[in-house]
Order: sequence, then structure tokens, then C-alpha cells
Amino acid sequence: MVLKKKEKYLTFICILLSYISTYNIDGLLKAYNDYMFISNSILSIFVFVGLYIFYKGVIKLINNIRLLVYSILYGFIFSSCMIFGRNIILFNTTNINNSYTLVQILAETPIFSSIVIYIFTFLKNRKAFIFLQGNKYLRNINYNTWFKLSWLLIFLSWFPLLMASYPGIYGYDSIYQLTYYTSGKVYLHHPMIHTYLLGFCVWTLGNFFGDLKIGLLIYSIFQMLCLSGAFAFICRYFSKKKADYIIQILLLAFFMFMPTNAIMSFSATKDIIHTAVLVVLIILLFEISDDENKL
Repeated sequence: MVLKKKEKYLTFICILLSYISTYNIDGLLKAYNDYMFISNSILSIFVFVGLYIFYKGVIKLINNIRLLVYSILYGFIFSSCMIFGRNIILFNTTNINNSYTLVQILAETPIFSSIVIYIFTFLKNRKAFIFLQGNKYLRNINYNTWFKLSWLLIFLSWFPLLMASYPGIYGYDSIYQLTYYTSGKVYLHHPMIHTYLLGFCVWTLGNFFGDLKIGLLIYSIFQMLCLSGAFAFICRYFSKKKADYIIQILLLAFFMFMPTNAIMSFSATKDIIHTAVLVVLIILLFEISDDENKL
């Protein structure tokens, strides 16, 4: 009787979360459409059923309070990023002062929290193929050493493409940001720190060395170091978790030879450094959650 009662409560929770997420699903979509164009259409039925099945499966994976707390934390962060990003694209503002923005963030937090629960459960499962403990080639390499080696290899693999695109790709918002810097009028449409960083490298250092191309090259190299370091930090985490050596090599190869990784690494845009910082933040949160003494 107790189990049946508990199952009824869990079913009700899944239905409630599915309804809330479906009703506010439009908040995740970066498209110019009428409000609730999905939740008020036939598509909402499929979204609701899919989310219900999804949540039912997730609830079975929750086996401790730590997993639940960390997944909610991650879910809230990811949901906030999605909602704020969508609002910035559509309305040129985060709408952070609007109470409905908070409602949307909370409504979509369960989706991202559930994804995190799946990821955590997979990583914790020592029987998963990714953790076969078969590191006969990499078992003697310390994970910090693997981090340094991965960082070096990723950076060097991108360097020939930088030379082919010398001194880097001057495009996207960097054109406007450099105009801000040179005019002395720095607007908040783009992050001030990045605008000053880009302007200092390209304009100030470029003029100091007598060629703006040298300034852009300095910025490109700095940005490449940031992104390659962040990718190497992922490699470090998998090495620390004793992932199978084949998985570690494939992961490193993806970071080294995926063309878009190299091309974007020296494209002068704020998104790249933001991505690198976010990657490091997420990995650090993973490491905190791995330590049962932290929570």
C-alpha cells in the first residue's frame, strides 16, 4: 500500500512537471513567434507525453539527496542561460527584472536538471563502457600531466590553421567593439572587459609594435590558449575519472582535429572566451559533486 501511494505521488509530480515545462517551452526557443505557439498547438501533446516519459525515467535514477541538489543547481544555471540568451536575442535585454522571466527559468529547470541526473548516473556507473579501467597505455600518466600534454597538443594542432588565416579572423562583433575602443565610447551592448581586452591587444599593442596585424595575432593566440586550455581541462577530468584510454584518445582527437574548434579559436569574438570559462566552471562543479564531503 505504501509503495502504491508513493508511486501515485511520483506520477502526479511527473504529470505536474510535464505540464509546467510544456506550457513554458516557448521560453527556450530563440524564434520570433507568438507566445505559446507550441503549448497551444497539437505539438504540445507530443511534448507533454515525451516529457512525462522522460521524467518518469529520471525519478527512478534519483537515489540520494546530493544527486538531487546538484542536479537542481545545474538545471537552474542552464535554464537561466537559455532563457536569458533567448531574451537577449529577441528583445536585446535579459528581462531579468520581469517576474515572468523567473517563472520561465523555474519552469524549465526540471528539464535541464533531469539531463544532469542522467549524465551523473552514467558517469557514476563504473560498468559503463566509458570507464572500463583498461588504461594500459595511459594508466601511468598523471591526470595533471595529461592536462598539460593535451593542452599543448590541442594548441599546436590549431596553429597551422591560424597561420593559414593569419593573423586571425577579424569578424563578428569585434569590428564594432574595436570602434568602441578607438572612439573612447564603450557601450554595454558587448561585455566591457572583452571590448577593452580586444582593443588593448589589437589597437594598443598593434600600434606599439607598428602593425595592427601583430596586435590581432596576439589576441588570437591568447584566445586559442583559453579555449584549448578549457578543452584540455575536460581531458584532465576524464583522465582523473580513469576513463578508458580509447575514449580519452578519441576525445583529444575531437578537440584537436574538429575544424570548427580551430577556426573559432582564432575568430575574434567574445563567445569563445565565454565558452572556455563556462566549460571550466561546469567541470569544477562536477569535481565538487564527486566529493561526498563537499555536500
